[in-house]
Amino acid sequence: MLSLDIPDSADTGEITKRLESFEIQDGDRIRIYPIAPYNQDTIYVDGHVVRPGRYSYKTDMRVTDVISSFKDVLPEPATEYAEIIRLNAPDFRPSVESFNLASALADPSKAPVLHPMDTVRIFSRFDFENAPTVAVLGDVRMPGTYKTAGQVRLADAIHLAGGLTPDALTSDAQVFRYLPDGQFKIFSVSLSGALAGGPHREYYFGIARPAARAPESGRDRRGHGLR
Repeated sequence: MLSLDIPDSADTGEITKRLESFEIQDGDRIRIYPIAPYNQDTIYVDGHVVRPGRYSYKTDMRVTDVISSFKDVLPEPATEYAEIIRLNAPDFRPSVESFNLASALADPSKAPVLHPMDTVRIFSRFDFENAPTVAVLGDVRMPGTYKTAGQVRLADAIHLAGGLTPDALTSDAQVFRYLPDGQFKIFSVSLSGALAGGPHREYYFGIARPAARAPESGRDRRGHGLR
């Protein structure tokens, strides 16, 4: 059995050179060992990232060696807060060190230095704030509250709720819009125009309420007053 030793101090060029110079023969079996569980020369990456898991530790390693850019995290990360969970000798008592993800990526030379067995945990921005939602009520097939990307068209909101029921009044709908100061505004729009892509087709963070068609009694079939 032959071993190929690659020192921790070797750079990418030296590693490539050693691999290319190591000759193999027909019938050889090459085995590359994984990072063993609980290996002290290991870094763990967890949370809102593209590639969670174990990474090999090297001396003077920094956070940006495992999270080098925003391409390594999932969309909409929490940029102002991330964590390093450190196991402290001799009893491996955990401690938490927070850092600013955006600052670390902007200046890798000032990114936190990692220790063996550290866990780098990245969060989603929605771990710290409510995700944008739209509530669709009234004469739709599946009334309820739905998460959005922050910008949703009225027509899209109606589709999220399964579309209109046969009794829905398409000439008018009410939109309850929440304003930044905590108040909300109520106004009516042409639902048919919004569904066709006309004016008033975009509404964010609110409640869309399609009205029901008016039966002769002046109340809908479920006994609800008309809106």
